[in-house]
Amino acid sequence: MNTTKNYETLSVALNDLIKRGYKVDFNLLKENDEGKAAWDEFIGRQFNIVEMHRFDGMTNVDDESVLYVIETKNGIKGTLVDAYGVHADPAITDIIKGMKFDR
Repeated sequence: MNTTKNYETLSVALNDLIKRGYKVDFNLLKENDEGKAAWDEFIGRQFNIVEMHRFDGMTNVDDESVLYVIETKNGIKGTLVDAYGVHADPAITDIIKGMKFDR
């Protein structure tokens, strides 16, 4: 896993990653309009987490987040953002557990 870049804020990180080709927002795939998990279309593809960045809330611990930079085996590149710690989304935690960390 590559964590060589240090970003000051989540928005700076996302803007840079979009410029680097990570344009898919995997958070939008959690549910489609019918409330059904939209990850189904990606089942069978190998996900790799190529970078991970943690952002600490400067004034509020509720602002802590983690940014996963993801690539699929067939070249789809995007990001997945989750809260950190007790505020983490269990659905995202389950998705991350199934991914390979690219080292």
